[in-house]
Amino acid sequence: GIAYVAAGALTAFWEGWLGPWDAAAGTLLVREAGGQVVDYLGQPWVMQARGLIAHNGQAAIEQALVGGIQSARAGLTTRKLNGV
Repeated sequence: GIAYVAAGALTAFWEGWLGPWDAAAGTLLVREAGGQVVDYLGQPWVMQARGLIAHNGQAAIEQALVGGIQSARAGLTTRKLNGV
């Protein structure tokens, strides 16, 4: 998936449980192609991060994905705390 972003075949890709060995090469490809790879908080991706968002470099795409993922994660936490 990450390589498709670098090639321009996908606008964005996200994954929640990649190990650094799964993401390092694809991250390099995306960054070299002019895209961005960030964590779920919108910070530049580092190897210690569990998940990532790779996108074509458009800020609006990043904002939409980061916001959507944060909302979904907050909803899961709320349901878990409420016993749902």
